[in-house]
Amino acid sequence: MNALSSLRHGHAPGRRRQTGVSLIISLVFLLAMSLLGVAAVMSTTTQERMARVDRDHTIALEAAETALRDAELDIRLSLSSTPPKVGSATRLISANPAVGTMNFSCACGSDLGSKVQYGLCLPLTNAACSAQTKNPWDVQSNWTGNGSVPVHTYTSAAGTTNVPLSSVLLTALNYAANGSSQLPRYMIEIIPNTDNTNCSARVNVTCVTSRYRLTARGWGPNGNYAMVQETFQP
Repeated sequence: MNALSSLRHGHAPGRRRQTGVSLIISLVFLLAMSLLGVAAVMSTTTQERMARVDRDHTIALEAAETALRDAELDIRLSLSSTPPKVGSATRLISANPAVGTMNFSCACGSDLGSKVQYGLCLPLTNAACSAQTKNPWDVQSNWTGNGSVPVHTYTSAAGTTNVPLSSVLLTALNYAANGSSQLPRYMIEIIPNTDNTNCSARVNVTCVTSRYRLTARGWGPNGNYAMVQETFQP
C-alpha cells in the first residue's frame, strides 16, 4: 500500500511538467498566428492605400491632360474667324505679341478687368514682370482665382460665338462623377518665337510670331493634383 502510494506520488510531477510545456507551446503558436494575421492585415491595408493613391494620381493626371487639350482649343478658337465671346467682349489670344501682349499680364489677366483675359500670362522673363519672383504656375493664388481658367470656360460651346462663364457649372457635375474633387484648370503664357524660319525670306518686314506655354492642373478625389505643361504653336 505504501509502495502504490509512493508510485502515484512519483508520477504526478511529470504530468504537471508536460501540461506546462504544452501550454507554453500553445501560447507560442497562438502568438505566431496572431503576428501572421496582423502582418496580413497590414499588408492588405498598405496595398489598398497604394491603390487609392495610384487611382487618385491617374484621375488627376487625366483631368490635367483634358485641361491641356482645352487650352489648345481655346487658342485655336480665339485665332479663328469667330472667336468666343463672354457677353460683348471677345476672347483674343493674338499670335503677334505687338498686338496681343495687351491681353496678357504678369498677374495672368486677373488684373485687367475683363473675364475674357483670365488665364493669359506674361512669362517671368518678360521685362514687364521684373518685380515677379515666381513663374505664373508656381503662384498658388493663380490656381484658385482668375489667374487660371476652369476647363470649358471658353470652349464648351465651340460652335457658337457666345460662351457664358456659367456653363462651367454644368461641366462640374461631370468631373465630380469621374472622381475629380474640382474642375481642372489651365493658364496660357505667350512666348516670343524670334527664330521662326518661315519669316527668313521676308524683306523689310518685322516677322515675330509667338508660341505658347500651356500649364494645366487636374485634381483627384483626395484633393491631390497633377500638373502638365507643353509648348504649343498653333
